[in-house]
Amino acid sequence: MVKAIAEIAVNAPLDRLFHYEVPDTLWNRLERGHRVIVPFGRRTTTGVCVGFPNDSDIPRLKPIREILHPDCRFDEHVLKLTQWIAQYYFASWGEVLESALPPGIRAGKNERFTHSARAAQASTAMLTEAEKISRRAPAQSRLLEYLGRNEGPHPRAELLREANSSSDALRKLTERGFVEIVRERFDPFRSLMNSPAAAGPAEDEGQTTNTLELNTHQKAALEIIYAALGNSTSEPTTPILLHGVTGSGKTEVYLRALGRVVNEGGRGIVLVPEISLTPQTVRRFREGLPDVRIAVQHSMLGPRERTAQWSEIQSGTIDVVIGARSAIFAPVPDLRLIVVDEEHEPSYKQESSPRYNGRDVAVMRARMLGIPVILGSATPALESYHNTKTGKYKLVELPRRATTHDLPSVHVVPLGKEFYRVNGSGLISGPLDHQIRQCLRRGDQAILFLNRRGFSTYLHCSGCGHVFKCSFCDIALTFHRGDNVLKCHYCDARHTPPSKCPECSYTGLRRSGVGTEKLAEFVSSHYTDARVGRLDRDSVKNDKSLRAILEEFASGDIDILVGTQMLAKGHDFPRVSLVGVVTADSGLHFPDFRAAERTFQLITQVSGRAGRGDRPGMVLVQSFSPDHYAIDLAVQSDFQSFYKRESEARQALSYPPFGRLAKILVQSEKEERAQKLAEAIAERLNLSANNEEAVILGPVVSPIARIQDRHRFQILIKAQNANVLSSLLRRASVLEGGRTTAEVIVDVDPQTML
Repeated sequence: MVKAIAEIAVNAPLDRLFHYEVPDTLWNRLERGHRVIVPFGRRTTTGVCVGFPNDSDIPRLKPIREILHPDCRFDEHVLKLTQWIAQYYFASWGEVLESALPPGIRAGKNERFTHSARAAQASTAMLTEAEKISRRAPAQSRLLEYLGRNEGPHPRAELLREANSSSDALRKLTERGFVEIVRERFDPFRSLMNSPAAAGPAEDEGQTTNTLELNTHQKAALEIIYAALGNSTSEPTTPILLHGVTGSGKTEVYLRALGRVVNEGGRGIVLVPEISLTPQTVRRFREGLPDVRIAVQHSMLGPRERTAQWSEIQSGTIDVVIGARSAIFAPVPDLRLIVVDEEHEPSYKQESSPRYNGRDVAVMRARMLGIPVILGSATPALESYHNTKTGKYKLVELPRRATTHDLPSVHVVPLGKEFYRVNGSGLISGPLDHQIRQCLRRGDQAILFLNRRGFSTYLHCSGCGHVFKCSFCDIALTFHRGDNVLKCHYCDARHTPPSKCPECSYTGLRRSGVGTEKLAEFVSSHYTDARVGRLDRDSVKNDKSLRAILEEFASGDIDILVGTQMLAKGHDFPRVSLVGVVTADSGLHFPDFRAAERTFQLITQVSGRAGRGDRPGMVLVQSFSPDHYAIDLAVQSDFQSFYKRESEARQALSYPPFGRLAKILVQSEKEERAQKLAEAIAERLNLSANNEEAVILGPVVSPIARIQDRHRFQILIKAQNANVLSSLLRRASVLEGGRTTAEVIVDVDPQTML
């Protein structure tokens, strides 16, 4: 007879819970929310205890092996939040819980500690002993003298280096009672964030939250936020959409709101799209909140550091947590405010299981706690802006820049066939060339934006027209001249450029299309006196190289910075007076209903990098489709008209925000298997959708038919609301049957149709 039963959410792609026996050795220690190791089939796996049922239908239960990290336990709120994520996004609760943990805890690694040394006796005694043993024990003498003259504690490695001594000498002095060793939990933020590189470019030193004067719109926004913070009713607080043009001072509003929260004894979470791309954001928060204890969930941190950080946050020694989407799971006690900056960014959606959207989880977490959430953007997602129209969100606007200059003047330049000249001479139009030269004469800086990596976007045979594609994906290979390689940007496969066509043996191979590598090379040769830099995923190998490029640009060592959408996110360079969008059409014609929205957002965001300092800004947008409404309205900075135009098109087709979507992707190495399973799932969906307000489209071959050597078919479900969508997915049992032959992926609220 089993004495005690635990219900475990196992880290496996299964939509069910499992029962295990609780051994006597664990009974007094195991609590709901503890992470455990359990036997699972022929292996062991991790899981989280989510309850203690009185009985079980299973006659013989396997025992729990052990409790992992007993001090890092999920509280009731996070358990409830992750359960909602599992249900809404059609994911395993165990997988959601696992993804909510930092990598170090998932890997089972312990916290990291540092060891420092300090004098255990008075300085006079230390110096006297140093002189006494100087001849017979010089290494110990040097340590005693250093510690006697310099207050500690000193990091062990630093002490030995400065005193020119040894570990053996330190050990002997410790045994003799002259030195005390101090063991402390490693603080990664002190070492990482106090470095000049992590701090970001040194602009506007001394500007803190208390010294900056707010404008009328910022003050009005804060009054609304303060009122929400003071809401003491049991009713959920309405999410606030802070719609502010680029440079309108949204960050300052965040800082003031968080400052009040901390002063009143609360804590906050700030989500940013990609923390590694926004060192200035981190620096701005540290300067604006100098007395606030801030933790940054950063990709620079190793597993042990992130484990230590998780413990610090849970213990309440951190006031504000800043990070990318996974920071929404931070175990912050007494959480009173959540901020989601650049809420429109698709990077908030995780593209692997569990496929949650960090922005929407933030809204749900705030609702569960009854606290405000601020969603900030110059180009809000249509779903978010629509929620202000229906009363779900409260709209707060910052229509003017906080600086002396207003928004930059933006002009569109039509492109023609000369853009594709082989020598690259057509990449920069006459008007853009003129403005670049004027900018350089003034001693200003320019940004050239092109959302394509590599040198040439494809290689083809000018004889038979054959295009070189990836062996594993149905996608053209991109030529990277620096590495002399053809690269697949989906599976990262690399191929040596051939000397002749494999179809007709013709040697006349041509590199077509343009990427940032080719653009940077042309700009360097065309503007010989300019210092040119490049910022893309190929030039930035790690966080260190990213910071180096940004610091060079901020210090004026780079005159023209060429880059992809990495340039559009959160950067503030006061010397930039010119932005050139080399081609605005790169994503406009994708087979995705959000293509126009993404184009409008990118143009608006990158245009906002110009004119943020003392000089007025100018933006030139080169386009093959200058009359397209997404480009035309972005040039006019007219979000309202874009929202109206785009909403009309989406409402006619029941696309979000006028309906809910789920994408079901079926993939297999065997095309026939994937197709048959997709057809079976579609049939079950159609049967289950009888009399439901839902439409089933497909299955069809995915826009990219094969990735990583797996054939792909997809089904799209359009439903009137989230409840209908969730109910239909469960009744149709889309994850059951055939999974041994093909993989089935359910993506609720997908951010891409590819």
